[in-house]
Amino acid sequence: MLPKVYNVKSIILLSEKGERDCYSFERIIFETESCYLVFKHDSEFYVYKLNLAENQLFMDPAEIEYIEQLSKTLSIDIKQDNLRHWAVGISYNETSSENKISTLFKISNQDQPLDILPFLLQTGEDSIYFRQ
Repeated sequence: MLPKVYNVKSIILLSEKGERDCYSFERIIFETESCYLVFKHDSEFYVYKLNLAENQLFMDPAEIEYIEQLSKTLSIDIKQDNLRHWAVGISYNETSSENKISTLFKISNQDQPLDILPFLLQTGEDSIYFRQ
């Protein structure tokens, strides 16, 4: 059972080259027939198109034309990536007080793709965008 998600702090992505990096989740964008995720990594933005293959969620590089359109719409510079990625970890529900920080984590088993959509969809209207 999925817990109530208040925020998503970071997502660990694994590339098809076997490289792991930590990204911050910026927003999810729903188009008429596609869904995209915008992430930030080292002060640079990236956008990936969601792709469901063999009941697993993958993130493929967005098309250059879409990146250019979205950069203008969101007024941010989006970098192009050319590798397929998938989520292998997610941190969410981070809270902090004077002397401590508490965060929940979900980590995949043996680098299998995690279905992060249920987590992302609960983050609220500030991070969900419908574009037509």
